[in-house]
Amino acid sequence: MAYSKQSFKDGEVLTASHLNKIESGIYTADVNASKALKNANVYSFKGKKLLVTGDSITERNFRASKLWHDYLKEWLGLDSVQNDGLSGSGLVKNNGIVYRLANWSKYGNPDMILIMGNMNDGTSSLAGQPATGDPEWFGKFEDQDDTMKDQSLYGALHYTLGTLINTYPNIPIGWIISQPRSQVGSQGKCWGFDGWFEKWTVAIKEVCNHYSIPVLDLYHESNLRPWITEHNKKYFSCTQSPNGDGIHPNHLGQEMMAKQIYFWMNQYMYPSFNEVTVDSSYINTTGIVFKETPTVSIGNPVQWYANVLPSTASNPTIIWTASNDKVTLTPAIESFGASCTITGVSAGECTITITSEDGGFVKSKTIIVS
Repeated sequence: MAYSKQSFKDGEVLTASHLNKIESGIYTADVNASKALKNANVYSFKGKKLLVTGDSITERNFRASKLWHDYLKEWLGLDSVQNDGLSGSGLVKNNGIVYRLANWSKYGNPDMILIMGNMNDGTSSLAGQPATGDPEWFGKFEDQDDTMKDQSLYGALHYTLGTLINTYPNIPIGWIISQPRSQVGSQGKCWGFDGWFEKWTVAIKEVCNHYSIPVLDLYHESNLRPWITEHNKKYFSCTQSPNGDGIHPNHLGQEMMAKQIYFWMNQYMYPSFNEVTVDSSYINTTGIVFKETPTVSIGNPVQWYANVLPSTASNPTIIWTASNDKVTLTPAIESFGASCTITGVSAGECTITITSEDGGFVKSKTIIVS
């Protein structure tokens, strides 16, 4: 089906309907409006209030000095993050989300809600609660009556999402499926395709799709692999678990998750459904380049520069990443900026990748640390 070009003038107000049609390709806007929208006013999170819920990965505790939503607050310029996370809880288990929703009026009026959907309902149950880890507790998709909210997984999912979209009808809500664990239990490997947790992710996606709730699947796509010993120690360790506990990401693991959540939010989590104005002065990034490659040696920090194209682009932010631990990037690995201090740690090859925040343009170069 073909659509005619729809022109928008500078300063013209676009409704949510317009934005949806631009996003789906039905409209093509003048003055590079589609990219200007994506990188400027439409997706501006600055000053917004985020409400998050989940378990010990979301709750503030000793396991991580900085949490995934702390990074989001910093990178997105959020006004505040309200934290409903509760260690050990699930949707039902241990004062789960289905019970806590009744007290959410204390959080006021958030602009966005993120559920870090956890896996605690798939572990051993507490006394007096349903056998949540039993495969029979899954129930069926038709468990949509409120009386089923703590009787099956499907019932809990329907109750949680149904309550949220009716209580907060005009704000975006998103579900983040938790990263894998390292444990092997009676329901199969957490990262496998035959265990309880695999079926759990399928159920979440099915019910979220029913309510038009976007899902970020960190269980399958987080790049976190805690069953690998070295990986577990780097991304899941803390003072109390120096070798990693295989469950709770530390600040490095939380940062890895946060970066994926950040880009996903920019794609799916519009901060409001209000009207927005096209800013035709926005200059899109069209490419990215490295400047002269420095010589990197062990223990000697050197500066490396990169630029987005054109030089007048409105968003010059660049993300730096390293393929291994043979170098360190300062101020932090995968840090934001147009330059980065690189220090050699051990001899060998390392690939440095730069990504433009605007447009996602990528360049990589392999250096040899001597």
